[in-house]
Amino acid sequence: MSNNVAEYCGFIDAILQVKQLDGPAIIRGDSNLVINQLLGAWRAKAGLYLPYYMEAATHFATERDRITLEWIPREENEECDAGTKAVLTERGIPLRIR
Repeated sequence: MSNNVAEYCGFIDAILQVKQLDGPAIIRGDSNLVINQLLGAWRAKAGLYLPYYMEAATHFATERDRITLEWIPREENEECDAGTKAVLTERGIPLRIR
């Protein structure tokens, strides 16, 4: 597991939820890697995340005309970040802060 795998898993979950809705949507995320790779600004090279990138890219490709991706800097995303850490702690998943 890596943080990039986790970020892609989060995106996949989000887009699967959004695909069930009608109309335009915005998916906002604080992963510069995920947003820029899916928008084509950065190349997906290699790593544990690659299969997850491919799945995410496949889902996004079918919805690209109605779903906008927006990068949110982490310092502007503190509330969501705190919620994520609380759920991980509640489930007994240790956090390693670097």
